Amino acid sequence: MPPASNDNQGLKIAVAALVMLVFILAVTNYFAFSSSSQNFAKFEDISKKKSEADTQARNALEQANTYRTMLGYPNLEDVDAVKSADAKHKQAVAADIQNIGTQSATAIATVLQAGGADPKLDDLKGVINGIVTGYVSEPNENRMAAKTIDRLKELLVNQSHVLREMSLDYLKLRKELGSANSTNAAEVAKAIGARDKALQERQAEIDRFKTELQSLYDTITNLQNTDKDKTNQITDLTNKLTDETNKLAVLRRDLGKTINDLRDKDALKSDVLPVGKSIGRVTYVDYSRGETRLGINRGNGVRPLMRFTVFDRDARGIPNDRPKGTVEIISAGDPGRGERDSLAKIIETKDSTNPIRYNDQLYSPSLPADSPTRFALVGKMDINRDGKDDRTELIRMIEQSGGIIEYDLAPPGIDRGPGRQAVERAFARAGEPVPPRTGLAWGRISMAKAYVIDERRNLVGNANTEGTGLTAEDVAFNKEKSEATREARTSGVPPMQLSRLLTELGYSPPPEGFGAGALESRNKPGMRQLLKPKPVQPGANAPGVEANPDGTKPDAAKPDEPATEKPDAAK
Repeated sequence: MPPASNDNQGLKIAVAALVMLVFILAVTNYFAFSSSSQNFAKFEDISKKKSEADTQARNALEQANTYRTMLGYPNLEDVDAVKSADAKHKQAVAADIQNIGTQSATAIATVLQAGGADPKLDDLKGVINGIVTGYVSEPNENRMAAKTIDRLKELLVNQSHVLREMSLDYLKLRKELGSANSTNAAEVAKAIGARDKALQERQAEIDRFKTELQSLYDTITNLQNTDKDKTNQITDLTNKLTDETNKLAVLRRDLGKTINDLRDKDALKSDVLPVGKSIGRVTYVDYSRGETRLGINRGNGVRPLMRFTVFDRDARGIPNDRPKGTVEIISAGDPGRGERDSLAKIIETKDSTNPIRYNDQLYSPSLPADSPTRFALVGKMDINRDGKDDRTELIRMIEQSGGIIEYDLAPPGIDRGPGRQAVERAFARAGEPVPPRTGLAWGRISMAKAYVIDERRNLVGNANTEGTGLTAEDVAFNKEKSEATREARTSGVPPMQLSRLLTELGYSPPPEGFGAGALESRNKPGMRQLLKPKPVQPGANAPGVEANPDGTKPDAAKPDEPATEKPDAAK
């Protein structure tokens, strides 16, 4: 155990250290409290200043809010935003004021144009224009709220003056209109009185008409009752008439059918031409020149190149199988110049022992005196019975004799161009429009003199051989042929065999008949022209007289005697 003195010594040291520490702490607290009191004093001074600054700032903010509210922008805190909004507002106010000035000027001008001329209105208009112009021309920084209010006040004062003047004019106008209304009311009252009087007169007239109408109605009722009785009688008579008409129609149809059948049979079997069909006579014959003169001219419809069949002078009924020859017109006489006959050349003499003589009869199946004869061609036209269609040659012969082809129905496989062209020429000659085409045919059959058919059998080779079946074109052709025949019979158009028409046209088949390579006919004038050409020396021979190869003239024959013809080598 250490000694006790050492323990006291330690205690003393500890106490001394504690005293020093206490002293240091006291000194430190002193200086600390001294600095704190100074800082607290400064803090109170700063707090006081801050409170005063906050009070000033709050007062300034309240003033700014008051100004913004007075300016009309309580929600704008930015100064630039307030300035921009204020500038826009001033521009809008300026525009509105200018618009008010324009409207006021327009209203005043309208009043002045309406006849309300007043010097006061002109003065007020000038004042308003001055106010508006002054405000609009003033810079934006001078457009303060007070000035704007003053300008608006002046504008309102002038507007009130304008309104007062216009109100006075309006009152004056009302007084004038009231006077006019009074005058008009008096006139209207007169008109109403006249209208009421007219209505009364009209009503009286209507009542009179009603009375007369009732009387007429009663009369009509009586007449209707009488008419019913008459109608019943007429109905009975009409029924009887209908029955008799139906019986007559049936009878006429039956008789017409019988007449058509008889007419067809007569036309198909007739071998003589009706009496009186001769159109003229031969007035002179010169076989040496091959010329004749005919007692027809242009007045009969004769034209150059027309051909006529010559029959005997004493032929009664003109048998079709006995024509004497054929002549062709060279020059048609003009009755306007006193020419009563025409010059023709002899085309053919059927029998040299029975030549064409003076006073022989002329015939053409297609040359009546008033209009050309119209023919219809139905089916195949085989002139020489060689199995080939000779439609083109037949058309030429008919037109050469003065007739026309008004209808053409060619069978399938035959060129329809010549028939179509002939129909077009026929209607052009008659001065009529060409009917529209229906089916395979051209033209119309109802106005023809006769429809030509060829029922003869072919004589050459196997030309009669036909296929066992019919094509669609054949069926359509047969159907259209039946319809055309039915229409012709209904219209009274008789059939004519091609053989008869050929005889009437002066055509006769070769006496030796037809065969493979057989000669059908001869153009004797053309052969003579080729074999015996005219001499080159002009005037050596008379016109129409041909010279012999040795240059000598042929012996002239007497007018009524035929010239001797040399045998034809082809025969």
